[in-house]
Amino acid sequence: NYLVVGAASTGKTTLLTDLARILSAPLSLEYAREYQQKWNKRDEELDYLAYVDLLTGQFNQMASLIDSSQNKGIVLSDTNSTVTMAYIDYFIKDLITDEQYQSLYQIYLEVSKRERWHEIFMILPESEFIDDGYRDMGMAATGVRETFTQHLYQYFVKEQKEHLITWVKADDTKQSTDDTTVFYRNYQFILNKIYKNRDEAFKL
Repeated sequence: NYLVVGAASTGKTTLLTDLARILSAPLSLEYAREYQQKWNKRDEELDYLAYVDLLTGQFNQMASLIDSSQNKGIVLSDTNSTVTMAYIDYFIKDLITDEQYQSLYQIYLEVSKRERWHEIFMILPESEFIDDGYRDMGMAATGVRETFTQHLYQYFVKEQKEHLITWVKADDTKQSTDDTTVFYRNYQFILNKIYKNRDEAFKL
């Protein structure tokens, strides 16, 4: 099971959709986006009850794909409970009661313990921020997205999953600010890692 995470508007969904196609692998898309489109809510409009649904909904969606006939050995996911918890901290921690926050945190702990990942790819916020009608534009600043990425990483450290993380970034000689180049580089980086893992598994 492969997880791709990062701040908003880093090209994760497009990248994973392309990877799923070439790998013929099922993809668990971001459950929050489906939820927001259904209820017409932007990031900053999600409340306590919404996040209860998001924490459990994403896990259930991924679990159903793992158990489905589509699973031929590789399953991809756009997000997970850790990302959702990081968004809770960013958007609503100061707007809800301590009891509500602790309730969300306990749900997150229970869900995260049940998640199993072979590798977690962390994408840096290098591309231009795109307003899709649901994202909070407060995330548009590169510094904010970088801070969020580090906050997210610290959650994985708390979960003792930092050994599973691979940072998706260019060699110093291949730095680029062009979004198309960054996307292709990230796509190729992750695809090569998955192929390498598959080949090593076949040797066992």
